[in-house]
Amino acid sequence: MNPDSLPGPEAGEGSHRAEIAVRVADALADAVTHGPQVALHKARSLSEAELRLGLEFVSVVLEVASGSA
Repeated sequence: MNPDSLPGPEAGEGSHRAEIAVRVADALADAVTHGPQVALHKARSLSEAELRLGLEFVSVVLEVASGSA
């Protein structure tokens, strides 16, 4: 996915950005189960914007989980 195709905050398409974030986080989690080399390859195949969205999503999930514990 091209970073230029990702809507910016001013585009008002938060649900589209959330879908990308979830898809990226899921793809990375799936790759990790196959080993570090596969995870690294997957991460390198993503754009910087996609990685940022996916990692922000994981960060929020972990923050919520730690607050609930």
